[in-house]
Order: sequence, then structure tokens, then C-alpha cells
Amino acid sequence: MDSQPRLRAWGAAVLLIVTAAHTASCVALLRAGIAGLLGGRRPTPRLLGLAGALTAASLAAGVAAFPADGRVVPGTFHLGFPAGAAALLFCGALTGAATPLLPARRLVIVVGLGAAVAGVAQVATGNPGRLPWAVNYLLYVGAAAFLYRSGVWFLRVMWELDRGRDVQARLTVTSAIAKTRPATGWRRCARRRPRVGCSG
Repeated sequence: MDSQPRLRAWGAAVLLIVTAAHTASCVALLRAGIAGLLGGRRPTPRLLGLAGALTAASLAAGVAAFPADGRVVPGTFHLGFPAGAAALLFCGALTGAATPLLPARRLVIVVGLGAAVAGVAQVATGNPGRLPWAVNYLLYVGAAAFLYRSGVWFLRVMWELDRGRDVQARLTVTSAIAKTRPATGWRRCARRRPRVGCSG
């Protein structure tokens, strides 16, 4: 066994800072995505790039904070369980935040590509595991994407219903005002002399 610590203090501090920034960027991206889906302004490319860069930084910080789990062979690279769990968490958060921006087909493609990258990384680094990384990625990130997608769909349906009720209420008020407005011009003449032509 290797004598490397399971948690590096400096790595944990960096991980906490990057996690806070990553969380803020994902929340901002999700909020802007929902606003764009409901007819508002869509997220800027800068915000998308920032969220992606912070996700990559978070993955690196997770590896730095949790270098191994005690079973690493000297001279080889081994990703411990905490670092793997952190990677799933960050990737799932980014995928969920980007859900309002992606059609269903593209969302499936994004999750599938992420799982493929995870599987290739496991084979390239020779990391063992009871479940392949690709399966873990599909289970966690796929579930997160589905839940986010369902929530966004439900929110959009409720927004459409509320907007429909608002339009109906405005039409009702307009119709009521038109009915109570006094008759003028040819309408007043028609009411007084229905059988005689009116000139204005």
C-alpha cells in the first residue's frame, strides 16, 4: 500500500473554493437558461465558458484533494472513490444547469459522450472498479439530467397556463369595458331609429 494521505489539506481548501464558484456559475447558468426558455434573454457564451472552465477546475481540484484511497500501486495513477464521486457531482451539476438550453436529443448525446469519456479514462488509467465509470456516469448524470428536464418541462407548462389565464383575464376586462361604454355615432342612431337610415 502507498502511504499517501487520503485527504490533502491544501487540496481540500482549493476544492472548497472552486466548488463554491462552480455552484454559483451553475445556478446562474440554470437561471439564465430557464429565463431564455420562457422568452427572456438567453445565457451569454461567456457564462457557458465560465461554467465549463470551473467544472474542469473542480475535477482537477478533486483529484488534488483526494489523491488515492490507500490501494494505489506506487508509480501508477489511481483515482480514489471520493475524487470519482466529486467528478460525478460536478459533471451532473453542469449537465443539469445546461438542460434548459439543450433539446432532448442533444441532451442524450451529451450524457452519452460524457459516459464514453469516463469509460475511456478508466481504461487508459487502469483504474479498477466494481462498476465501470461509464455505467456510474450514465446512472448518476443521466438521472440528474432527467430530473432537471422534467422540472424544466413542468415549470414551462405552468408558466404557459399562467400566461393563458392572464390573457383571458385581459380579454374579459376589455369585453366588459366595451359593453359598458355608451353608444356613439351610427350605433346610437340605430338604437333610436332602427328602421330609418342613419347618416353618421
